[in-house]
Amino acid sequence: MVWTLSSRATPLLKFVLTPLWAGAVAWLLWLLWQNPERVLGEGESGAVTLALQWFFLALLAGSLLILFAFVVPLKRVRLGADGLHVSNYLRDITIPFGDIARIRQNWLPTFRLVTLDLRTPSPFGRHLVFMPDVPRRMAFWRADYRSEDAVVRELRSLAGLPDPRGM
Repeated sequence: MVWTLSSRATPLLKFVLTPLWAGAVAWLLWLLWQNPERVLGEGESGAVTLALQWFFLALLAGSLLILFAFVVPLKRVRLGADGLHVSNYLRDITIPFGDIARIRQNWLPTFRLVTLDLRTPSPFGRHLVFMPDVPRRMAFWRADYRSEDAVVRELRSLAGLPDPRGM
């Protein structure tokens, strides 16, 4: 039996929201640079227009940086008896548990991404990133927001890796 570890929202984030967001901000930026009067109205011009143009350029650059750093690398990961079945939605590979050198989870409350560091390079590289399907949302004001999800502890156990916290 195969158990899906990654979030069901992964394809939505990768293939729908990412291009929509980047396209919308790029389109607004293009409109603002090409025809600011159409976007802002006849009365606004000069320093306000220039400040908005540069603000939206910075927003686009920051958005693309975040998307390419955190969303585009996401993979679909399923747990099988022979290891992890990893997919980029075009190609599927199997990673044996013994090939996993380290498992990390970032503790940001919004994106609790899990990174699998491999001992040898795979067709997807030495680092595989996925967003686990967790039933709860973490918030920075909760005392346990830096705790690992159960799926990370389970994967560490299956790979025979020690708990980095010494537990």
